[in-house]
Amino acid sequence: MADEKKSEGIYGLWKETVPSDYRWFLQSLFGEKGKPFTEKDLNKKELQMLDARIKEFDNARLNKYQDTLQAKRDELNRINSIRPNADKFIEGISQDPEWQEYTKLWNIKKQTPEQHAREWELNSKLFDKYRDVIANQNTFYGSIGKSPEEIKKLYEEAYGQYTNMGQLKNLKGGIKDLENNLANYSTLPGNVQYKVGEKYDEKLDTLRGDTIEQTFGRFNYNKLPDGKMQAIDNYDWMNENRGSIINELEAMNPIQRAAWTAKTAIPALLKGDVGYAGNVVGTAYVGRDGRPVNVTYDPKEINAKKKGGKIKLPDGYKNGGSSGLI
Repeated sequence: MADEKKSEGIYGLWKETVPSDYRWFLQSLFGEKGKPFTEKDLNKKELQMLDARIKEFDNARLNKYQDTLQAKRDELNRINSIRPNADKFIEGISQDPEWQEYTKLWNIKKQTPEQHAREWELNSKLFDKYRDVIANQNTFYGSIGKSPEEIKKLYEEAYGQYTNMGQLKNLKGGIKDLENNLANYSTLPGNVQYKVGEKYDEKLDTLRGDTIEQTFGRFNYNKLPDGKMQAIDNYDWMNENRGSIINELEAMNPIQRAAWTAKTAIPALLKGDVGYAGNVVGTAYVGRDGRPVNVTYDPKEINAKKKGGKIKLPDGYKNGGSSGLI
């Protein structure tokens, strides 16, 4: 890395002393249009920060996939257990004296306060008791006073709600997609989004984050076959929040655009908000016409720790004697 800095000369010094969000901003305004930003436009620390951000989102996505897959599998098991649970429910209530008492109280049209209180007590107790075998509320309340055949019909109807509306098919499809994604996760591309909780300015969508967050914002990444990582994007100011403003700016003549920029940016500068002011200038003079980003790096290489050599001590020092340092 030291040799690389020397070979890059002034640009190497520029990379080491000016943060990437400022460098790329200025290079987009005054540099060669259409020239891609690459890994050579980031220093080692910035590449490490980029790699950490990708890993953070990639690991979070992996955890989400795993949790979602388990939830879908649990839901599939629950649906598939609806029919067998009908027999379990019927067997349970047929020998349950509290269910018999509950049924009698349910059929009393004019209950005493004591009977009403007892019915609600049993309702809560029985619902909780048979919670694992109840398909839905209708299979519980609809079963009161019904024959086993009628109860099974209620369970068939409950199961049919999932098959008739295609929910079961969609659920199985979702499970298959997640299983495929997890099986191929080591090569699965991704899309880094803004972090939850990061602060924005609503008008110009100004991100308040660290250097790499400010530089890249949202971007895509690919995991290459050779183990390298590739971050791809377009370094511009165009997104769903700024689109209408950029459209208006593109319709302005140079004087109008300069006047809008000064009116919007100067108050921010006077408050010391350089980030917002820069965003105003970028919106006005870069807009959708940004530079492509194609940063490819080897995670092992940029995160490798330097191996320090061991100091060989003189024999006299190791044996407890005195030794002079030259």
